[in-house]
Amino acid sequence: MKYVWYSVLPLLFVIQLPAACVTGGFAVVVNRANGIGNLSLPQLRKIITGEIRNWPDRKAVVIVNREPQSQVFRCMLSAVIGLSEPEYRRKLMNEEFRGEEAVPVRVTVSTSSAVLTVGDIEGGITLIEASIVSRLPPSAKVIRINGAALGEAGYPL
Repeated sequence: MKYVWYSVLPLLFVIQLPAACVTGGFAVVVNRANGIGNLSLPQLRKIITGEIRNWPDRKAVVIVNREPQSQVFRCMLSAVIGLSEPEYRRKLMNEEFRGEEAVPVRVTVSTSSAVLTVGDIEGGITLIEASIVSRLPPSAKVIRINGAALGEAGYPL
């Protein structure tokens, strides 16, 4: 019986490990018309989890996520907000059950479609692989996190 326990134990640790993050980290992208140029990491977490629903100009936040099977989505969950996919869904649904309006979440099948969606929605926000920032359309921009720009010392993503 001990042999079975020890053979299953490594599997438990593998399941608990966070998803491997994207090479080069994340960039946070918003619509160019959004007046935000910087977010703290706690603010970003609250936006992604639906706790913050409006930008300072009162436009509704629209979260644009990649599909749940994507490495970007899994990494965002594990590295940025520290939740599993079921926990994330439950957190978003709990907002509704408390009588709040549903958190607007758009799911896209590619990073390019996520960026284009953010470019079309003034309140849109998404996380993308930092390696593709150079291909952003004019309707989207990268913002700072904790006062640091992508690639600068202290950038947390």
